Amino acid sequence: WSEARTQRDIMWGVGLPLLRLLVSRYLSLLPWVRPIPLYDDDVSLATLVDELIDSAAPLPLSANELRMLAHNAGTGLEGLQLHEQSLTTLLDPTFDKRPSTGASALPRDGYISTLQHLYDAFASKIELSTSVTKIEHSSDGCRVHTSGGSVFEGRACVSTLPLGVLKHGTIEFTPPLSVRKREAIDRVGVGVVNRASLLFASNFWSHLHASNLSELFIMLADEPLQRTCMQSVIFDVSRINGAPVLSAIYAGAQHTRACFDGLSDTQIVDSVMRSLRRFLPAAPTPLDAVVTRWHDDAFARGAYSSYTRRGVNPSIGARFLESEQTTLFFAGEHTWYTEPGYVHSAWYSGHCAARRLLGGDEAVCPQPRRRSWALMTAALWSCSALAGFLVAYLMRACVRRCRETGQIKNKPE
Repeated sequence: WSEARTQRDIMWGVGLPLLRLLVSRYLSLLPWVRPIPLYDDDVSLATLVDELIDSAAPLPLSANELRMLAHNAGTGLEGLQLHEQSLTTLLDPTFDKRPSTGASALPRDGYISTLQHLYDAFASKIELSTSVTKIEHSSDGCRVHTSGGSVFEGRACVSTLPLGVLKHGTIEFTPPLSVRKREAIDRVGVGVVNRASLLFASNFWSHLHASNLSELFIMLADEPLQRTCMQSVIFDVSRINGAPVLSAIYAGAQHTRACFDGLSDTQIVDSVMRSLRRFLPAAPTPLDAVVTRWHDDAFARGAYSSYTRRGVNPSIGARFLESEQTTLFFAGEHTWYTEPGYVHSAWYSGHCAARRLLGGDEAVCPQPRRRSWALMTAALWSCSALAGFLVAYLMRACVRRCRETGQIKNKPE
């Protein structure tokens, strides 16, 4: 791509069709147009991608490659297939999953480095190989029953069960959870994101770093996504801590099950290597590998929550903060509904639950975000972008018309 062609193709081939779609079909869904978006008549991210591909000018990528790129960007983040994701929520300026303070990061020595001091302090009180089967709660306290027959009692308890486990109904609550809590559990989505991490003897892909400043390799093939398990997103762990590890990301329940179920870890690793060798033919055999299967893990039932599910108003997550009988509290990334889905969400939710259990200040808990300034900023940016595209389009049309009528002559060669 030359610079001129890039500007032309992106501005006219993508920019204008995107604006046309937003104005003609989706503008009424934008949160800054209506104070309360109508999530019931929502459209999916897949619809936008399909119509954008159909209406865009010719681009260097094929339709299959563009859909694979959209799948990587959208499904890889939320863990939901594109047809499951809400365009309304994705366009909502008040719903941002990024940390409100600081930037995204990974601990160099793994997450155990952030938890080791807590483990050392409470190791003697942690019950290993003990599964919870039933939780009784009343205004007098909680009783937790386990698979081994043990019963633990307390004045209150905090449930950090993942949303996928709550959905699966593995654990019995007596009395049943409130209707409001059960509705939130049913409606909020659970994303599926798995990884196949491969350890190599050396960083044989280091020559790519000169032109690649990202931690991700994105490999696209002109094949329908539904018919291939070619893994196209590879996370380069060496950019984080120097370890010669590549981690392939599989996202979306439908795609993951099609590429995981019925296969051994060895077969999945072989599939990753076939994908990798299409672009790096000299890739050696890995020394070791670890494959996650969070969607089949009885203690996870998925990777993390996704509030971008179609038809779901993200504010429903506030119901997770409501206690049951004033003695049963909930924590976990899914309860931090203003920034759900990540480690910082789970960490903050623990502080919130502890404060609420002790009757302390709840200022540390997530608060509904006000739309005023976000509304104004988004409206200004939207109007400015729309005006800019319209002015550029009209100027180009006027110049073309004037040349056709002879009012403007082309410059001599």
